[in-house]
Amino acid sequence: MPPASPELRTIELLDGERWWGGRVADGYAMPFAAGADVNLDFHHDSQAAPLFVSTHGRVLWSGESFRLRLTNRGIEVEGPVQVEQPGTTLQDAVRWAAKNVHAAPPAMPAVQMFAPQWALWIELLYEPTQRKTLDYAAAVLANGYEPGVIIIDDNWSEDYGVWRFRSDRFPDPAAMVRQLRDDGFTVMLWVCPYVSPDGRHYLDLRDEGLLLSDASGEPVIRRWWNGHSAVLDLTNPATVAWFRTTLESLRRDFGIDGFKFDGGDIDMYRDDDATFAPSSPADQVHRYGAFAASFPFNELRSGWRLGGLGAATRLSDANHKWNETGIGKLIGNQLTQGLLGMPFSAPDMIGGGQYLDFDEDRLDPELFVRHAQVAAFSPMMQFSAAPWRVLDTEHAAAVKAAADLRRRFHETIVELAVEHVTSGDPIVRPLEYDFPHAGLEEVTDAFMLGPNILVAPIITKGARRRSVFLPSGTWRTPKGVAIEGGRSIEVEAPLDVVPYFERQRAVRQA
Repeated sequence: MPPASPELRTIELLDGERWWGGRVADGYAMPFAAGADVNLDFHHDSQAAPLFVSTHGRVLWSGESFRLRLTNRGIEVEGPVQVEQPGTTLQDAVRWAAKNVHAAPPAMPAVQMFAPQWALWIELLYEPTQRKTLDYAAAVLANGYEPGVIIIDDNWSEDYGVWRFRSDRFPDPAAMVRQLRDDGFTVMLWVCPYVSPDGRHYLDLRDEGLLLSDASGEPVIRRWWNGHSAVLDLTNPATVAWFRTTLESLRRDFGIDGFKFDGGDIDMYRDDDATFAPSSPADQVHRYGAFAASFPFNELRSGWRLGGLGAATRLSDANHKWNETGIGKLIGNQLTQGLLGMPFSAPDMIGGGQYLDFDEDRLDPELFVRHAQVAAFSPMMQFSAAPWRVLDTEHAAAVKAAADLRRRFHETIVELAVEHVTSGDPIVRPLEYDFPHAGLEEVTDAFMLGPNILVAPIITKGARRRSVFLPSGTWRTPKGVAIEGGRSIEVEAPLDVVPYFERQRAVRQA
């Protein structure tokens, strides 16, 4: 390694120190220890932040992307990285970062976002209509579920950049929204920062200078999963004003509550893009996230430096698999989100977001159930594929049981969200967060919901029991049985059961 310099240096590891941070997509492999190879270059499609926090109260951070590698000798960093040690625990590091590192003081989305979310993607794909939306909502209620938030997905609008309801599919959107609200739903619409490169709308935005351009001054046309589009230049205040005015008109004219902000991935931007104000690809992604989070009802799947902004961050698409590309990443990636200041997470759509996985020959009903059980204790719980359509009676009943369990803990989750605004504490967090230096830093298949609820989901196919380590203290099972902690226990976990334990709090003496 070259001699140390302000841009390239080695930071000594503390004995037994573990780290979380960087890319949310790597969360399933955290915490990182000596010898792990981490390369933080924000070229991926998930959330990330130039921030690492350690079990020993240390914080590595920067205002921009940097490279970090953990070796047996220490932490090699390249870039303008600052190192702080505000305390001795992971909690100390996270709370300090909430006040000193994040883009804004902690905020939260609308309280209604913590109710069940019903995304129409899997059921309706690119063909949402007013009638189908109302039918889905009616089925939610008919099957005994809470109404919550309903999200109308892609292709409700006339075109990308023309955010008006298609009259052939939504003849009376205001009446639709009124009906949904009368039934207890709040309503969100899918949008993206892209513009279809044909038609008057494109020409107008181009001529007004609201689009991202290349070095020659011509608007860029970039490929994404739905084809090729121009891209909004969010460094231009006029672009932001146009986008906000357009979306606010949907709220005003039709009663729409908020928006699912899709796209905005790093690969849609280039270092040599010509922008209204100096920018970088990561900065453009950050601006999109900050814009999205300014709406109380929001959802984001990608983002850079979202800490403190109150963004509702859905995990990037989980595969319908039992490994680390699917259910195996839900816990670790959510824990990383929370530690990086993005605590309002949904562990993707239950069962995953790939519509082909819900064909009869691909669907694993057990996986769907176990995913729902993780989501039941997550900050946000999002359905898309309708359980009553894709599952048999036994598995559908188990999913409904998970949703009912979520209803029991809804108030607790909202209280933890409100608490985050003052403390910076994540809603879900590793056991290490509340039981520091107790040898629990490597527990990656269980998590804490707040300081007093330990959740130990089943994420292994066919498992009907598992081992759970209970930290010191007295814990109670759902049936009220008291168990003294400081040891591992074996618990039964049939299909309709997710193991969890509530810590008994000490009674104050008068």
